[in-house]
Amino acid sequence: MVDNAALLSALTDGRVADAVIDVWEHEPDIDRRLLQQVFIGTPHIAGYSADGKANATRMSLQAFCRFFGLPEEFHIEPPAPSEPLIRATSRAEALLRIYNPLDDSRRLKASPESFESLRGNYAYRREPSAYRILPIS
Repeated sequence: MVDNAALLSALTDGRVADAVIDVWEHEPDIDRRLLQQVFIGTPHIAGYSADGKANATRMSLQAFCRFFGLPEEFHIEPPAPSEPLIRATSRAEALLRIYNPLDDSRRLKASPESFESLRGNYAYRREPSAYRILPIS
C-alpha cells in the first residue's frame, strides 16, 4: 500500500519515474488521476492465479482436517493450462506470453468504474511453473 496522493505528486513532478500498483487506497473507488499516471495499474488481482487458489484451498483443508482429527484424503490440482508449451526467444518473452500485466492495466484504465467487475470476474491464470518453455533459436 502506498500513499496515493504522495505517489501522484511524485509521478507528476518527476521524483518517481514509473509505478506499478495492484492494491489501491479506497478500493474500489480508486484515484483515477493516479491510475492514468502509473505504468501498470491492476484491480487488486496479484494473488488471482489458479495455483494460488489451489494452494490456499489445500492449506485450509489441511488445517480443517488437523483440527477435527480427520484424514487428509484429498488432492487439489488446478486445471492444466490450455497451451502448456511456450516457445519463445527469451524467458522474458515467455513470461509475457503466460501473463502480460499490461492487458489488465489497459482494461482498468479504459474503465476504472469497472474495478469490482474486473476483479470479481477475473479469469484465473496458471503460474509459470505450470508451463514448459522451449527456446526458439
